[in-house]
Amino acid sequence: MINIAFVINTIESPYAGTEKQLLATIRLLDRTRFCPHLVCLRSSDWLKTGDVGCGVSVLDFGSFLSLSFLRGRRRFVEFCRKHQIDIVQTFFRDSNHAGTWWAHKAGVDVIIASRRNIGSGYWHNRHEIAILKFLKRYTTHYITN
Repeated sequence: MINIAFVINTIESPYAGTEKQLLATIRLLDRTRFCPHLVCLRSSDWLKTGDVGCGVSVLDFGSFLSLSFLRGRRRFVEFCRKHQIDIVQTFFRDSNHAGTWWAHKAGVDVIIASRRNIGSGYWHNRHEIAILKFLKRYTTHYITN
């Protein structure tokens, strides 16, 4: 069984593009081969009542400049080790940054990061590009949009 942790900032609605695709992927994965887990940095009203199709862990991550970053890291590393996570796939900016770094710290072998809106000035300013270059050494694969 291959254990996959999908890491996303949150899911506010099952109808947004990336969120809809992720939820469909979770529901359609062959459960004889894959065991999906959804890890959200932050909670939402929808997550509390919506049907995700797998277990959900919320890390209560607030900011990179707060103690919640360190607590989130500890929770995520423990989660990955407890569930013997084989693959981590991240979505969106915060989960790409935190999830990639934390998955590396947890010893996950396969780390898949997403890249969206790559055009200069949208999300990718000089500071952001420096962070992504640093995280590149821990990322084994990329999915782009």
